[in-house]
This record gives sequence, structure tokens and C-alpha cells, in this order.
Amino acid sequence: LESFRQAPSSKATADARAIRDALRNAGYTSRALGARVLGGTPVAAAAAPTQVLRRTPEGKAPPREDEIDALIALFALGLSVEKGELSAATYDAVAPLLAEDMTARCMVAPVGALRDAGDDLYVLTDWPPEKRLTDEEPCMYLGPDSLALADVASSLAKGKRVADLCAGSGVQGLVATRAGASSITWVEAEARAAAFCRLNGALNGVEGDVVVDRVNNVADGTYDLILANPPYVATPSSLSYDAFAAGGPDGYDVLCDVVTYASKHLAEDGLLACVFELNGPPEALFAKVALAWASGGAMNARCCVVHDVLTERTSPKAVAERRGGAQSDAWLANYREQNINCVANAVLLLGRTSGGGFDWAEGACARAWAPPPSNVEARDAVDQALRWVRDV
Repeated sequence: LESFRQAPSSKATADARAIRDALRNAGYTSRALGARVLGGTPVAAAAAPTQVLRRTPEGKAPPREDEIDALIALFALGLSVEKGELSAATYDAVAPLLAEDMTARCMVAPVGALRDAGDDLYVLTDWPPEKRLTDEEPCMYLGPDSLALADVASSLAKGKRVADLCAGSGVQGLVATRAGASSITWVEAEARAAAFCRLNGALNGVEGDVVVDRVNNVADGTYDLILANPPYVATPSSLSYDAFAAGGPDGYDVLCDVVTYASKHLAEDGLLACVFELNGPPEALFAKVALAWASGGAMNARCCVVHDVLTERTSPKAVAERRGGAQSDAWLANYREQNINCVANAVLLLGRTSGGGFDWAEGACARAWAPPPSNVEARDAVDQALRWVRDV
């Protein structure tokens, strides 16, 4: 990773591509993850090893019978393996990713089975909080929000100039490029995550620009498609949260910065697609989004949010108990102070229009971030929202 803090050398780039080739040749794929860890028919729900990791109880890893099982143990489950479980060629290629005890320094996610049929992309990123290995600012692990936005990108990016904001590992931009984007720019505030963007670009043969800065400081660029996965957890100001929660007490601080950026940088018929949490009444969200849009000098837009159907699980009390643990009372108090009456996974779509003011609408589905291929309902809801945003 250190080799990618700046523009990488030709050797670093070659080493990265050797890792990809070794994993692909050994059969470490999203389909293998689904078939071997989740069982039954290969499913693309396993495209994010984070999901596989959290569905595999401690000590319940599948038996290792071949090199694919060893690679799954290393890079999806965070377990140690014996050196002899890897072929000499595979070991030589992936050695830079391994610690002395033969565990992986990072997660390696084979991402596939979105809306295109290309080979898996390979995305390196940090382990989730329960297995974190670094004291530095971590790079976001791949969760269902990342895959949901990547799935949207895979249907929209062809021929487009794309910006990936709050990029983390850069997965959304990688998927956009594989789907035919004409160019990609990653914008990421944390230098370590920006290094992952460069590394993952090299790993997958993708060339793009990496801007290391906060969204509200970036002045250049015009884009047809802007993707964003900003920090969105509404966190009490007196507490911290271990999942990239810089969204402020209402969760919308960085989201509003993203909308302001889009108002300045979207092309005439451009589109912003963003994953976030709907924290409270949609009317309150759209009022904030409209102000952020206008603050960038734009006026006319159509904005639609597709969110989870509101149930007991999305209630402030239930979410406070899941996230707050022993401090759930502080979380619930913050929700009340911010007039948050629900916390629901959501996708925001915003398109520039030539007139009509700032119009908004909402839709709901069972799981806005359902993993492919079980996301048929979510895709239908997003596609319907897109047709409305584009007025077609």
C-alpha cells in the first residue's frame, strides 16, 4: 500500500496486476465464495467478503480441501493458512498482502455479478471493525451500501465522465469503468483510502485521477455521473462510532456537501447517485438537499429517494439498541433531538433539469441495498425513480 501513497512505479503496478492474475487463475472468485461458504447455488451475495465474514460464525469456517478454500480463508474470513496450502506461484504473487503469521493484512473482495457480465474485479480494502488490523485511519470495508451503489453505477456509466466521491477503496469507480465510463476521478479525503484507490486501479488495469481532499474543497471537474457513499450515520456528538460516522448528529453533513458539489460539477443532463441513510421524515431531508443544491448556484432539479419500507427494525429505538449497546439511551436521545423518527437504508438520485424548480419524490422497497441477484425489487424501484428523475 505504501507504494501507492503517490503515483505508483511501474514495478508496483506490475506487482498489483500479478496479484489479480494469481487470484483469478487460482479460482478465487465471487461465485466460489457464494458456492463454498454460503452453500448451494453460487450466489452473488458473496461478492462482498464482509457479508461472507459476518455470516460465518467464529470457528465455523468450511474445511480446506484445495487452494481456493485457502484463499477464501485468507482474504474473506481473515484466518491463517499454512504456506503449503498455496501453490508457489500464488504465494509469490500474494506475499505482499500477507503477515508473518500467514494471515492477510487486508480483505480482498472479488466483485462480480452486477449488471454486466465481465470478469470479477478485485478490490483490496481494510477488514471491518471487528477484525481491524491498523491504527491508521481505516479504509471503508465493502458492505451492502457499496455494492448497491456499484450496481447502480454498472447500469449508468457507459460513455460517461464519472466522479466517485468519498470513494474509500474506489469500488464504485472501478465498476463504472468496467461498465464503459469514459473517465473516472476518485475524490477521497483520507490519504490512506486514496492509496487504496490507486492500488485497486492498478490491480484492475484502470487508469483514473485521484484527488485527495474533502468534497467541499474540490473546485475542478465536470461530470455526467457523480457517485457518492458519504459518511451517513447520525451519531451523538458526545460519542464516537466505529463505522465512518462523520455525518454529524443528523447524518446529513457530508451528504449536503456532496449535493453542493453536484450542483457545481454536474453536466447539463448529469445525475448524482448516492447511498445514505434516511434519518427522519423525507420532507426534512429534501429541504436540506434543496438548500445544499441552491448553495452551489443551481436551482432546478428532480430528486428521488428510494428507501427501505419502514418497519419496527427501522425505528429509532431498534437502531439505537443495535448501534449503541450500553449507550443506546444516548443514541435514542440524539434521534429525538434531531427529530429522527426512522433510520432506513436509501438511495438518492438527483438530476439537473432546465426548469420546474426543485421537485422531489420518494419510493420504498423491502431492501434498498439487497445484494445481487436478490435485488430485483430494489433495481425495479431505482429504475422507476430514474425514469421520474429524467422525466421519461
